[in-house]
Amino acid sequence: MNDLNELPLIKSLRNVIEKVSAGIDGLELAAKIVANSPLELAGLLSSCLAEAEIWRQVADSTYCHPNGFIKLVLWDPPDAPFRLRLHIWTASSKQRARQDEQNVHGHRWNFGSAIIAGTGLQVDEFVRCDAGGEVYGSYKYRPSDPAAVARGPEYASEPSELELVGKARLERSARYTLAVGDSYSCATDMLHTVRSLSADLTATLVIQGPSLLTDAPVYRRPEQPAQAPPEPLSGAQAREIVGATIEAIRHDAGQRAATDA
Repeated sequence: MNDLNELPLIKSLRNVIEKVSAGIDGLELAAKIVANSPLELAGLLSSCLAEAEIWRQVADSTYCHPNGFIKLVLWDPPDAPFRLRLHIWTASSKQRARQDEQNVHGHRWNFGSAIIAGTGLQVDEFVRCDAGGEVYGSYKYRPSDPAAVARGPEYASEPSELELVGKARLERSARYTLAVGDSYSCATDMLHTVRSLSADLTATLVIQGPSLLTDAPVYRRPEQPAQAPPEPLSGAQAREIVGATIEAIRHDAGQRAATDA
């Protein structure tokens, strides 16, 4: 995806992360840049659609995540200290049901995220506790593919990748909502769930840092069913959803500009 490297938005993100770090501080700043650059982001997505080789790589990376959103990897050169992921929540009843079934989880890497279209997200954060809360099965997710340890998926595609290590009590420590133009960050020690606020298309751009851990924590309530596996999307489906996201970004940017005028 070298052709994207010269886009102003990519250059801005590279500059801030190289200047600050690929740690949580740099990723937070990068997310703020994205949140304040909706038209540049729409241009990045349009470039992905327009360039055949770039689009082939993006489309090949697209799937419906077990947590109920569509995930696309937009930019992931091997020499970069971060990668860009587009997450899209839609009105699909199957995807919305997956949001309700998602596990409380952490990540092997830090990230910053900007809400770029839609009505927004609800984030619930959790902490482990010695008493009270709810009892969960405690698991470790560790990808079996060596290449995935560094950059790969954050779901268990094989039963052996999700290792039961015991039980734990969790309580919710925070709940907050995020609207278009907001950004937030998530460190490797955070446990959370994320869901869209409505059935309207909602999208975020995730700036993902390098992998720091070999495994990530996953928690499932005793009565909670195992999550559905990821589902690939066709190239046509991916193109349609990215096109709708570009329209939503531009619409929301126009509304924000009119409000600020």
